[in-house]
Amino acid sequence: MTRSGTLGLFAPLRDAVDRAVIMRFISEINAAARLRGYNVLLFTDPDAERDIEHALERGLVDASIVMDVETRESRAESLHSAGHPAVLIGLPERVAGLHCVDMNFFLAGDLAVDYLAKVGHQRIGLVGSPELVYQRGTSYARRLIEGFQRGARARRLQYCWTPCGPSGDRAAQSLDALFRRLPMLSGLVVHNEAALSVLLLELKRRGLRNPQDICVVSVGADYHLTAESAVSASVTIPVREISDVAVETVVAQLSSHLEPEVRLLSPRLVSRDAVSAVSARPR
Repeated sequence: MTRSGTLGLFAPLRDAVDRAVIMRFISEINAAARLRGYNVLLFTDPDAERDIEHALERGLVDASIVMDVETRESRAESLHSAGHPAVLIGLPERVAGLHCVDMNFFLAGDLAVDYLAKVGHQRIGLVGSPELVYQRGTSYARRLIEGFQRGARARRLQYCWTPCGPSGDRAAQSLDALFRRLPMLSGLVVHNEAALSVLLLELKRRGLRNPQDICVVSVGADYHLTAESAVSASVTIPVREISDVAVETVVAQLSSHLEPEVRLLSPRLVSRDAVSAVSARPR
């Protein structure tokens, strides 16, 4: 069979997707593919199922990397039934017969909670992704919330969470929602790269200092660390490592049979300040 020497990268640019994060993955996947002698053909149609069908029908690519994976991922079924070499960057509900690679977002949520608990916070909140991300059932966002909630319950902390859009008004609304539910909240996890800077500015506008008044832990792609001087700790998504493993996995399928495998890379938390426990004040 004649091969094209091309890998398909399916990265649908849907509403509420953080395009800066997507572009970082695209860049790293392209670099990893070229090191292995492959070109990358990018598909970004929000109708991701149509892109998959188009590529398979025309034989445009030798193998595929699929991003923005949902809990119930219809594209996975199409690829699996066609016997097409593929890897998902994400973890759908059903993984039988599929190769998947991602960060362990459940553990990332728990890790952020563990940090806040160890420095003395009893009431914590999470600002998450935009509402549309959860409505679509996007896998990574749901797993982060689940890890956060279970971690808080296991440590007997009071907790709440809210979705958030990237605008200043929505950031303010998200903080208002958290403080209404937990007025003594003193620990905050932010899993929203696009909204992080706006949220930090809004906290500063309200006179809330980090870490004296509120301790902020961010979860996000490694490129956003330069904007995090005001956070106490970061759980970093290893974009380059995920991308390299994804390309390595899909290329290996072209030369030999591989048993389907789920690889969840362990998150790492980096503390940016010597944070002491705080006594939250009423707001």
